[in-house]
Amino acid sequence: MPTKARSTLLLRIATAVLAVTISSTAVAQEDVAARAQALIDEGVALRRGGDDAGALARFEESFALVRTAHARAQIALVEQALGHWIDAEAHLLEALGSHEAWVEERRATLEPQLDVIRSHLGRVELVGGVRGALVTIDDRPVGELPISSALWVEPGPVTIEVRADGYLPFSTTVTTTAGEQATAQIEMVAVSPAPDQVVSAPPAVPTSHGSRFPFDILGWSAVGAGAAALVVGFISLAVRNDEATTFNSDVCLAGGLTRGENCRSHYDTALSWESASIGTFVIGGILAAGGVALVLINWTTGGESESSSSLACTPSVGATWGVTCGGRL
Repeated sequence: MPTKARSTLLLRIATAVLAVTISSTAVAQEDVAARAQALIDEGVALRRGGDDAGALARFEESFALVRTAHARAQIALVEQALGHWIDAEAHLLEALGSHEAWVEERRATLEPQLDVIRSHLGRVELVGGVRGALVTIDDRPVGELPISSALWVEPGPVTIEVRADGYLPFSTTVTTTAGEQATAQIEMVAVSPAPDQVVSAPPAVPTSHGSRFPFDILGWSAVGAGAAALVVGFISLAVRNDEATTFNSDVCLAGGLTRGENCRSHYDTALSWESASIGTFVIGGILAAGGVALVLINWTTGGESESSSSLACTPSVGATWGVTCGGRL
């Protein structure tokens, strides 16, 4: 099958699968919406029969399927009938915040019911506290401080608890009456560490005027530099051996020419890397040996020296490579 024809066929198959998927999804959504509406109808029928508890279960099941303002409003109204004033206020307020058609058609009826529900509740205003503190009222989370508006609560004594990191938990009881507002003053106390948990500053370590730098730090630095130079030396030697192996192979005898004529570059490169490896081995050995000597001097003297002591090392370049060190004790 030509490539273009195969591509066209695959495109048609993909389009058909997509269409079937979209159609199936739409049908499934319609089935869920229909089931949710049927549950609401069952709940309404139960309410008419006086079974408010059974109706509440149907409305909640409907809302779990499809989160509609219609179901939420029905939940609030049956909670109102059952005397669950706090839940009824929150759920009816949520439903009224929607512009769903069912709610809009009945807004004039629903809004007065919100006033009726609130007439059975008191209010508490929270003052003070610290920003971000978590507030619960009768073990019911209500938000974080600051809370700008007064909170609706059941009439009678309510327990307010406030918690925040770095502060002791705060708790107070406030008594409210229906239709009235009370004020709760929140006073948070910062946590201070217990006496046995206070971390004192470590004792100052006396420092001598003598410095450990010339013998200790410089010694280990020299050892490290020497080790690095030795590693470079081994790498250089490996490259030299590789070039020499190539020069001595039969590849460099091709065409009836000599090795020098065919592979002169490999020969020169091998010599260069050989010189580099010898140099780095010498420098690395000197640095490592000198560093070890300085560390041993530091250990044998206890790392102490007079403030007037000094040591300086400089590399020397000439016929031979090396390091020249001089000290004053």
